[in-house]
Amino acid sequence: MEIIDGITEQELRQDMANSRLRPDASARSSRVYRALRQITDEGSVFYVLEDTPDQYEDVLGILVDDKMIVDFELTRGDPDALPMDVNRHSVEEYRETITDDFMKARFRIALELARRDLGR
Repeated sequence: MEIIDGITEQELRQDMANSRLRPDASARSSRVYRALRQITDEGSVFYVLEDTPDQYEDVLGILVDDKMIVDFELTRGDPDALPMDVNRHSVEEYRETITDDFMKARFRIALELARRDLGR
């Protein structure tokens, strides 16, 4: 079943499974995880919903368990940079802000995967 632009549900599901934040996967993943932990100590399962490189920073949106989404900016080139422009959203609030069908599908699948990982 095609979701959007020739991408199938199965392909998107695999892409989202690969977006699970694993701190030991790479130096960048570890850095993002440390930044997230400076924002919240909640959660044990994290899925990256958005990862947009900007000129001087990366803009990230991360699903924390199945409870909230944390958005923040992280300056590039400084391994000790603190997260900036931090916003927290409940799942319901975040869902209401999504207008793009592709992002709606990504969010739905990430939420399903997080709940599965949490045993819910």
